[in-house]
Amino acid sequence: MTTLGIILTIFAIAGLIVIKIFRSGYEGKLEKMRINAQRRIRKGELEENEAEGLIAAETFWAPNWTTKALVGVVVVGVTLASFHGMFFYAEPAYKYHVRPLWGGEKVVSNYTGYAVKGFGRVNA
Repeated sequence: MTTLGIILTIFAIAGLIVIKIFRSGYEGKLEKMRINAQRRIRKGELEENEAEGLIAAETFWAPNWTTKALVGVVVVGVTLASFHGMFFYAEPAYKYHVRPLWGGEKVVSNYTGYAVKGFGRVNA
């Protein structure tokens, strides 16, 4: 689970970076098109509605929801990666000494299932 979460997070962050880089290039391209269209309108080579249609026809290759989806994948990846450090599975008939990272100590004895270890240490 931890490895899967780390891999998901790395790929999603890389995807966000790539989309940001390409989107900034795309916005620069649109700005150049607007400037060129304004120049052609002043010369009389192009009408204003034709210029707006040319600029509106340009679309970015990644849909708008892609960034939100990748942010969601980052959240899921961080959750999966931190699950192993945050929780442990308490077996029946065992007593566990838990020392969480934020201090304190506790004994888990009458509990079976996942328990919080808080990125700390557990001794059986």
